[in-house]
Amino acid sequence: MLWLTLTTISYFFSAVTSVVDKILLSGPIPKPKVYAFYVGILGILALVLMPFGFQVPSPQIILVALFAGGVWIVAMIGLFKGLRQFEASRIIPAIGGFLPLFTLGFVHLFSWQANLSTPLLTSWRLLSFVLLILGGVLINFQKDKRLTAKSLILSIWVAFLFALSLIATKIVFLN
Repeated sequence: MLWLTLTTISYFFSAVTSVVDKILLSGPIPKPKVYAFYVGILGILALVLMPFGFQVPSPQIILVALFAGGVWIVAMIGLFKGLRQFEASRIIPAIGGFLPLFTLGFVHLFSWQANLSTPLLTSWRLLSFVLLILGGVLINFQKDKRLTAKSLILSIWVAFLFALSLIATKIVFLN
């Protein structure tokens, strides 16, 4: 049951991060692009890890890595715009509901790299996956508050971009 404890702790930290992002975007850093720039520039701190085993990748992998980073920054801008305009308790679960759907789609699209001989999802796992996504999307609906089309479109777009970035990052790490 260690997985349950770790999952709960990770959701707690995710919630704290979302609230802090919302506070920062409502006050000291009002522009999502500026905040995404500062968050993205922190990635340069990874250079301190170079002495612990760094190899120069091929030019193709460097391009895929730059693409993944660029798409991640654009997704962060969308996330921060969503946090600024809508409630964090609405936008974060919607993104979390759509992200696995796009990730699965990209995994199937790029599955030729993995040389899989068995299907990625059995029928029971596919059913579980669909129920998980439905739960993530349905959590946004309440009687007294409506999910707007604008927030839903933004959530879908941000989830698409995050999934694209994650799959590109996986390709970089596999190579």
